[in-house]
Amino acid sequence: MFGSMIKKIFIFGFIVLLTGCGTKVYKRGHLISPRASEEVGSVRTKADVFNILGTPGAISLYGKDDVWMYLSYEKEQTAFFTPNDTKYDLIIFRFAKGSNKVSEIKRYDLSQKVGFNPDSSETPVPGAIELSPLEELFNNVGKFNPVANGQ
Repeated sequence: MFGSMIKKIFIFGFIVLLTGCGTKVYKRGHLISPRASEEVGSVRTKADVFNILGTPGAISLYGKDDVWMYLSYEKEQTAFFTPNDTKYDLIIFRFAKGSNKVSEIKRYDLSQKVGFNPDSSETPVPGAIELSPLEELFNNVGKFNPVANGQ
């Protein structure tokens, strides 16, 4: 009797453990449909791009050209392991400054993805006030008066 109870607990625990090992798929960015992806090569104007892909994820107005960017990517994660990239699609449309005509289309996939390693150093904020932990704790003591007569 006691042995069968331990077996049931063990089997239950094993099933719970296995259900946690499922694969999760994370889709991020501008989800580009396969139909829209095929039509990208035929666009000629900003209106065409907007009608097919919608609002861009990023717009750059600096420099000699206007640039619209659309990024779509997927990651898969199994259990507690580090997520792996499974899909990456970056489409960049370049328009001549002051024109609505597409001058260049660049497309990058997972094999062309560039890694990004942010700088770990801190950036000072101009005008920031640095307080000690005690100053932070007691900084607002006495600054605010209770409201008198409901006003």
